[in-house]
Amino acid sequence: MKEYPIINMYQTGQKIKQIMQIRWLTVHYIQEYLGLVTPQIIYHWFHGRNMPTVDNFYALSELFRLPVDVML
Repeated sequence: MKEYPIINMYQTGQKIKQIMQIRWLTVHYIQEYLGLVTPQIIYHWFHGRNMPTVDNFYALSELFRLPVDVML
């Protein structure tokens, strides 16, 4: 039986946070870039409460110039 990778929401959020820090990107910048109403959703990613939508993952991928699977 084939095993599929399990996505850890907390680790994914921490990876996004780390990439943002390396690239000197602020939560406010990401909020504006993605057109989010509040920055709270980004903090929820950091804490593993939820994850970006597929659209937002794709947009972050373009911004970070990294494949989505690197963020996962």
